[in-house]
Amino acid sequence: MICCWWATVGCNISGTKYTNVIPMCYSSILSEEQIKELTPKAEMGNAEAAVKLYRFYDEVLLDHKGAMKWLVIAAENGHTISQYNLGMVYSGELHPETKDLTRAKHWFRIAANRGNEEALRKLKELEN
Repeated sequence: MICCWWATVGCNISGTKYTNVIPMCYSSILSEEQIKELTPKAEMGNAEAAVKLYRFYDEVLLDHKGAMKWLVIAAENGHTISQYNLGMVYSGELHPETKDLTRAKHWFRIAANRGNEEALRKLKELEN
């Protein structure tokens, strides 16, 4: 999708103000009302709600630490793409400071066992 315009997005979450300039085509933008609605669902193990919050924190707020909370919840609750993404985070390819190859293999293995072929390829790379 080609983005036609940029916008300043701002919100206040738990007393922290976030402001970023992002392309308007991002499907990851959430209103404060949506955040309030999704948060308890994600905290109760709703993987889809956790994925939406993960994408919002990661892509809109650029808060990678906050995003990790939601990515872990989504992965732990069976979201295969999140399991693969968590493997990528721990592989150090996305953020070198999070490199933990034991955890990367763990999440790649889970995603691979659920049919994610890219996770299987990454797992084989790490095991060689």
